[in-house]
Amino acid sequence: MKTRLEFPYIKVYIDNKNKVRYMVHKNQSVKAMLTQESVGNLLIDFALLDLSGYKKRTDTLTKGIPDDFSAEDAVCFSVFSTEVYEIAKLLNDPHTIACMYLLGKLDTVFSADISDTEKITTAVKVLEEVLILQEIFSDGLAMCCDVDFENEGISPSGLFLAFTGKYLDFLGYHLMTGTAIAPTKDGKIDFEMIDKVNSDNITDHKEQLTLIDDVKDNRAKIVTYTALCDFADLLYFEFTELLKQGLQIRKCKLCGKYFVLQSRHKTLFCDRSYAGKRTCKQVGNKLEYDRKVASDPLLQEYERIYKLHHAQLDRDAQKESPAVFGRAKNVFLKWSKQAQKRRKSYLSGKIDAREFQSWMEQL
Repeated sequence: MKTRLEFPYIKVYIDNKNKVRYMVHKNQSVKAMLTQESVGNLLIDFALLDLSGYKKRTDTLTKGIPDDFSAEDAVCFSVFSTEVYEIAKLLNDPHTIACMYLLGKLDTVFSADISDTEKITTAVKVLEEVLILQEIFSDGLAMCCDVDFENEGISPSGLFLAFTGKYLDFLGYHLMTGTAIAPTKDGKIDFEMIDKVNSDNITDHKEQLTLIDDVKDNRAKIVTYTALCDFADLLYFEFTELLKQGLQIRKCKLCGKYFVLQSRHKTLFCDRSYAGKRTCKQVGNKLEYDRKVASDPLLQEYERIYKLHHAQLDRDAQKESPAVFGRAKNVFLKWSKQAQKRRKSYLSGKIDAREFQSWMEQL
């Protein structure tokens, strides 16, 4: 028996470049594509939300419901239902996806064939569930994925068992999967081809398949997707994918927020905006390097030599004739590339202080 997906929902695909593609279906007419370089970012963004204002208004709403509450009073019901939706919309700016799921769930509650009193009490529980989910998955991220947490030596499956043992609601939790026909490349969905079909404004299915089959190595095949029908599904999917892919997270040493580690290199800073157009990684790496320079005479000497070469570039560039314009810059860039390569080798420990110093003495 076919299970019909109810709005809102998300279909998750992995494209031929291993990027995570979220096909967001808000309703029948509103659809969008969300691409993530790595799984886990939506989960982390939710875990980092400051929900203090959301919690305060939810608590106030809960306390405001009297014991002898009768939602059949139209005015009373309108006041409480309006406040429920206003609280839910607090999530819209910081986390659009969370808000979409929450509003969809509330719409289901208020359209259900139950009494108005039950609608209000159930809606409040839906609001409170958001706070519970944040607590659960924030703890899960710290316990199972934080590279600095004391879980070294425990396998991803062992970490998953620890999580489900602590949060029994997710023991045996399962996600819905489905199949679709789509153009593929190297066995995965070719979204570049999908974009081409869409940009050509082709709506006829037979014509779409003809275009797909006309492109070499891009044949229409049956592919599998994961359907995320609830916000808890999304959080669970991203959490388990982090574990399955062996990805870890770390708190940025500059802004203090979690980010997914994309490589085994010791990355300390995230790519979020920090100051104007600069990122934490750009600002943080510069601060780290300046600290190293302040305590390392060899790096201080390197910086002195680098500035001398740059000053020489300025002098030579001013003397250039039109016939040789740009020569001084090319000479500097060639030297600079080699110099930065040497500095990087020294900082990473590939060459020792003696070799680095010897190289500088030859300049």
